Amino acid sequence: MFMSFTKNNLWALSLMLVGILVPFSQAQRTQFIKDGPLQSMKIEGETNVPTYRLVRLNVQGAGPDAIIRWRISPQADFKKIGSEIIFTGAPGTYKVELLVIDFVQRDFFEADATVIIGEPTPPTPPTPPTPPESPLVKVLKEAYQKEADPLKFAQVNSLIDVYKYAIETSQQPDVTTWGQLFLTISVYSKMKLTDDKLSHVRETLQAYLKTELPTKASTPIDRVKATNTFKNVLDALNKLQ
Repeated sequence: MFMSFTKNNLWALSLMLVGILVPFSQAQRTQFIKDGPLQSMKIEGETNVPTYRLVRLNVQGAGPDAIIRWRISPQADFKKIGSEIIFTGAPGTYKVELLVIDFVQRDFFEADATVIIGEPTPPTPPTPPTPPESPLVKVLKEAYQKEADPLKFAQVNSLIDVYKYAIETSQQPDVTTWGQLFLTISVYSKMKLTDDKLSHVRETLQAYLKTELPTKASTPIDRVKATNTFKNVLDALNKLQ
């Protein structure tokens, strides 16, 4: 809060506040206490208010000779009327601190309150950890780095089109075997890319597909398997862009 008030420095502060320099004995200074009647006081008022509405806080029980000091953090324009403070500010959370010093009762009181104007700002959610790259993405990136053609970025887009076509073709009822599917994809691929384009990437993909899909041409097609495998390839190719 404002500061830790010992008996001695509280007297010094109170004298500075009223501009009086009068010698007091040590015995008189030690009579200043913090367990007197002021301890029944409290900050009163609404602490959750709509945006840009006035905040009104008050403290009751201070004597007419008491010194009342308010402080707001972050700073905000305020007006003090008697024992009441009135302020407003941008939406957010404010800390209001109060210090009351009563020379007559030789007592002091400290308190603070949290005031929220508008909706409180929700905490920023933690950034989720980046998932590790799949083995396919890793080897494709290595292969992509070996490609020297300056147009390789556009060629990857063409290869993505090939595997989108592969997914669509795998669902056609007249395509019943893996051999038929591979032949159709090969014809479409030659229309999109010549054999010398993205050779390292395409070789890497062929090696991956041999481990994931049947190699015997007459094997009946598994349409779910085909879709999932080609989607994995698409996801990996998109990470090259």
